[in-house]
This record gives sequence, C-alpha cells and structure tokens, in this order.
Amino acid sequence: MDEEDYRELGLRVGLEIHRQLKGRKLFCSCPAELNDEEHPFEISRRLNLAESEMGEVDRAAEEEVRRGKTFRYQVPKGVCLVEMDEEPPRGPNPEAVKGALVIAHMLNMKVVDELNYMRKIVVDGSNTTGFQRTALLGVDGFVELKGGRRVGIESLCLEEDAARIVERGEGEVVYRLDRLGIPEVEISTAPEARNPEEARELARRIGEILRRSGVVRRGIGTIRQDVNISIKGGARCEIKLVQELSLIPKVVRWEVGRQLRLLKARDILLERGVREEDLKGEVEELTHIFRETQSKIVRRVIKRGGGVFGVALPGFSGLLGSLPGDDERCLGPELAAYARARGVGGIFHSDELPSYGIGEEEVERVREALSLGKLDAFVLVVEVEEKAREALKAVLQRARMALNGVPEEVRRALPDGKTEYMRPLPGAARMYPETDIPPYRIDEDKVRSAREALPEPIDVAVKRLVERYELPQQEAEVLVREGLDGLYQRYASSHSRQAVNTLFLRGRAAAGEVGVSFSDLPEEVLEVVLKAVDEGRIAKEAVEEVIRRSLE
Repeated sequence: MDEEDYRELGLRVGLEIHRQLKGRKLFCSCPAELNDEEHPFEISRRLNLAESEMGEVDRAAEEEVRRGKTFRYQVPKGVCLVEMDEEPPRGPNPEAVKGALVIAHMLNMKVVDELNYMRKIVVDGSNTTGFQRTALLGVDGFVELKGGRRVGIESLCLEEDAARIVERGEGEVVYRLDRLGIPEVEISTAPEARNPEEARELARRIGEILRRSGVVRRGIGTIRQDVNISIKGGARCEIKLVQELSLIPKVVRWEVGRQLRLLKARDILLERGVREEDLKGEVEELTHIFRETQSKIVRRVIKRGGGVFGVALPGFSGLLGSLPGDDERCLGPELAAYARARGVGGIFHSDELPSYGIGEEEVERVREALSLGKLDAFVLVVEVEEKAREALKAVLQRARMALNGVPEEVRRALPDGKTEYMRPLPGAARMYPETDIPPYRIDEDKVRSAREALPEPIDVAVKRLVERYELPQQEAEVLVREGLDGLYQRYASSHSRQAVNTLFLRGRAAAGEVGVSFSDLPEEVLEVVLKAVDEGRIAKEAVEEVIRRSLE
C-alpha cells in the first residue's frame, strides 16, 4: 500500500512512549537500580476487583481477575515497605519532576500548575497495590518530523514503573520489586501518523529528543513503546511492547490487514443473516465421539480425566481459516486467543479439520451432534470440563463481537510484526483519584530551573565536537542527535581518541544488528570494552563481536 491507500482507509496511528528517568525512586528514597542478587524473602498476593467511585467496573481489570492468578513478589535488598504496599508513598521525587519538566519543554508542551496523582487500575500483578500512580504534567505539545510536518503531543505524565516479571507459571506469576517505583514519563502523541513509515519516524524523533534531554536512563529495558492503530470502520487497538523502530511499520501493516479481514468477515456474517442470539448456544460434551480417536492430543486428555466439548457457530463456516485471496487466517486465531485467556492451550475448529489425528468421520459426527448446516462451523476444546466450558463461553463471546467487526483490544507485538490478544482496551472506569499523595505545586522557580537545565542547541554541540575532537560533521551530528555527545566527551577525556572512536563506530554497528540502540547499551559494558581496546587486550575488529555477545 502507498500513502494514498492508507489515507483512503482512514489510518490513524499514535504512540505511547514510556522512558525511565534518572535518580531515585518516585515515591520513596530507595535506589532505582535493578538487583539480581539473592532476595531475602518473598510475599504473595491475589488481587480482586472493586467498583470505581462512579459504581463502574473496568472491563480490562474484570478480564484479568477472571484468570484467577496468584502473584509472588521477590523482595531484594534496596526495596522498602512502599513497594510492598505496607506503607503510604512519599513524594513525588523533585529530581524526577524536574526531569519531566525538561522533557515537556523540549516537546513544546504547556505545563500544568499542579501535579494531582491518580490511580490507574492494573490487576495483572505488576503492582502490589493493584494500581499505578500517574499524574498529568504537560499537554498540547508537538514535534517536527523531516520536512517540517508537525505531529501533536497530547500529554506527558509522570508515573511509576511496574515490577518486572521473573517467571510465568500455570496460575502464578513471579515478579521482582526492584523496578517497581522507578520514575518514568509516559508521552502520548496525537493519532496523526499517516502511514507505517511515518509512525517509525515519529518514534525515532521522540527517542532522539529523550536521549538529548540528559535526564533519562540508558540501557535495555528503560524504554517501552506502544502503538495505537485504527482504520475507518475498525476500532482502536493498542499494541504493546513494540520495542524496535524497525518493528513499528511491520506492526502497523499487520494490524491494518487484520482489521480489514475482520471487517470483511463481519460483512459476510451479516449477509448470511447471523444474529447475536444465534451465538448463545449451549456447550455440548462430545467425548463419546472421540473414544476411539487417532488423535494423540485428544487421547492424552481423555486418559487423564478430561473430555471433548464443543459449541456451534451458525454462519461461521469458511471464516475461521483464511478468507479467499488471503494467506492469513481470519477468525480462528481471534477465538483461540479468548479461549487461551481462560487457561486452555488452544482450540480445534471446523475450518482446519480433519487434521491433528481427528478424522472425517469424527468431524461428521460432531456436525450431526451439534445439528449444523452447510454454512455453520464448530469449535472444540479438549480439557477438564470446568475449564473447557469457561473457554467455550469466551469463544462464543468473541464470536458475537465478530458481528460488529473489530473490538477494542490491547494486543502484544510478536517478533515477526504480528500481534496477539492480551485483554480488552481499558475504559474510563480505570482511573480514580490518589488519596495518599497531596497535590504538588509546580511554581515558576521549578519551571525556570528546568529551562536552565535544557541541553544546548544541536548546532552548538555539533560545532564543538567537530572543532575539539576533529570529528567529521556527519558523525558529530549522529552523536548529538542520539544524545551520545556527553558520553563521547567523557570517554575522550580519559581514553585514547582511537579507542573511543573504535567503540562508537563499531559499537553502533553491532547494536544495530541486534535491533538495539547504541545509546541504550549499559555504560558498564561500554566501559569494559573501551578499557580493553585502550589497553590492547582486544583488537578493534573484535569490538562488534564482544558487544553482540554482551547482548545475548
């Protein structure tokens, strides 16, 4: 597709970029450092759902609670009672506020007079409280892309980062509390990127500004990028964890194609006269049909006490697999994702059968047992009864959604650019006021202090690198735009110029090969490599390989 095609589709793309700030944690005095040493103890929690002050329940939180998970938290040294939700928060950290103000100025934003913290419901276990504390700091900004086009920055929030996942198990997730509470900014752009490549350019430009600010943390895991995508007639879907710039165009193209397929499937269903009430059938037990099956999967589950359960999907035949002229599957993966969210491994559906050891005769007997017509489909789940019935109810729920086209969802980006379902998109009921943190006044002195901390103009920094270090103009511009000029000057003051140039030239190439920005490499890694080159312990030709291995 070209730009005109995307314009006709009404493509709208916006970004949410989260970047950790330097300094201590946001609401306590604990160090903001990850700690992989042995942890002295653990705590366990289960999170339950409560109504908002308006009597509403957030749909995303409701979905998470249904999964019934237990959360275990590793408590390393350097973590206090605030992170464990055993003591009220202090704060916010003035250094973090100043850093966020610097970024707001660089994004041409209007700054609020007062920080008022809100609680954003999060019941996936990533916060011991069941919510994330966040405050609006700036609004109505913009960035300029190549060619001078402006894209709006709707908001900048100062918030706490979540705990990091250590391990996922069946019915349990293990987190570590060292990351919880690290200050971060959340930057939300207007949905004004017009095509996949412009979305990548927008992310690149914001990343350049953040690195240039001098107030953000460096290193892998300090930045997260989410992409919001919609087309005309579709719905906004938030794609989480699109970490690499090169992945953004792939994700946008995939999501556009997915939404087009769902809209086409909707039109076919409506042409066939399918109604919501047709998709409220009973879950049927069909184990007797598969007593002599050749399917190893089915035999194994039946042997351990499970069974085969199914539902009819009137009018869905041919829509679960690939649509004519399209290699990608349509509704099958959508239904399977909702089933997996209820704890089953997956589904079998009629558009892919006979297969997996399930024979033609068994398929026909299922169709007969469910009283299916020519245009009807079915879905099977092979599991213990309670879990299977819950999964198939979720399948029916998602099938009913198909009559409206594209549901609003939070989805996860996969390495190949495809996406998969995570949970429904949160609604307004997700937010309510924070009662433990008093309003924080942003007076003129704080604003002036932030302005004085702004980095020098790019052309001034480039000129100094060219004149003082004899760098080529183009190389100097790259260092400045990536926020590496300060690091370069620091290293050049204590190491040979040749070693520093080798590190920055070959190191950037190695980082790019594995999809990581050189500016996000941990400084401790860079310092070790630089010292080894300077002392002649490794050849300059080996720098790329050393850095690549450090990222494995």
